[in-house]
Amino acid sequence: MRVSVSFLREWKGRESLPFERLGDKGVYMGTSHEREILKYIDQELQNGGIKPYKMRKLLTIKLYVEGGKPAEIAEGLGVTLRTVQRNISGFNATGLSFLRDSKEPGNRNKLDGDQIQQLKNDLKRNPEEFGFLMPEWTAPLLVKHIKNTFKVKLSDESCRNMLASVMANERKGTPSSKRKAFSETVSAMLLEKKDIWAVTSIYLGIRQGGKNKRGLYPYKEEDLIKTPVEIEMAKIDLTDKARKEIVHCAQHLKTKAFVYHYQSAFEEDTFAMETILKKIVKNSAQDEIILLMAKSSFNKRLLSKITNKKGKRSIRVLFAPFGAKELQSLAFIKANLLARFKLMDKRNKRIKVINQTRKESIIRYLERLSQNE
Repeated sequence: MRVSVSFLREWKGRESLPFERLGDKGVYMGTSHEREILKYIDQELQNGGIKPYKMRKLLTIKLYVEGGKPAEIAEGLGVTLRTVQRNISGFNATGLSFLRDSKEPGNRNKLDGDQIQQLKNDLKRNPEEFGFLMPEWTAPLLVKHIKNTFKVKLSDESCRNMLASVMANERKGTPSSKRKAFSETVSAMLLEKKDIWAVTSIYLGIRQGGKNKRGLYPYKEEDLIKTPVEIEMAKIDLTDKARKEIVHCAQHLKTKAFVYHYQSAFEEDTFAMETILKKIVKNSAQDEIILLMAKSSFNKRLLSKITNKKGKRSIRVLFAPFGAKELQSLAFIKANLLARFKLMDKRNKRIKVINQTRKESIIRYLERLSQNE
């Protein structure tokens, strides 16, 4: 916490005012208490390693006892007026015990000791054992697990810190060593005749739809540089953004069987991912299905919302490291798709708009690809 040195020096030259106040709950703070309170505060401030919130509280009450006004205290300590008023209110209500309170501000942990220990044991296990598709724990997934298990809602930040402390000693390898280890794992699964599918989501462009309910057209990024007159003439709605066109693809690692799902403009991402998973299950013969996916925030966000507790097949997910050869076949399909329909502008790498004619052509191409494979 930053405190102005000149401010404190100037304050020391001031004459201490008589301290005779009555707390909100009737705690009398007479002149005889002033010396005791200031002595306690000075002793605490001399202790090393004092936390910022504690120092802020002590300095606020010290300056208040010496006759300072809340507004000038807030300005001198570089804190908000509301913070100063809250500390003064607590001090007036309970007196010296307010300064001795060791509880830190902020949200309290809503899990008891036994629950925390159980949660630590759960983090040592794979999320798949609890019905999730994710192969590793993430903050949103942990929030969901705690809510399902203990009926308690914790913030993403709390769960992120918890994961960081548990996984602090996790071994980190080089990209090449990670790719090698991943390939060895997949090769061993193929020898065991596992049903393995590579999955990816391809962003095609922006949908060129019709008018919305307000009789206006959803805006595209290039519309944001237009003048208000141009926007009005083009009947553009700046509160409604044009939707993305996404196609989800999956290919069997051994048989090269190909399935896809073209996500409609009104489908949620989670529903679209569940749809492609159903197609994979339909085209799989074994009871256990393994999905290979790129380790991206998009995939993590989707999979954290999907469970397979009621599924008749066991589904596992393996996140492939960047540049894994197991995903190269889908990467080739993506590059060929974007180039074939000229969806990527080579000059500025901008995704183009997808109209209905182009969409139908893309679907016909994907349909032929799935039949050929």
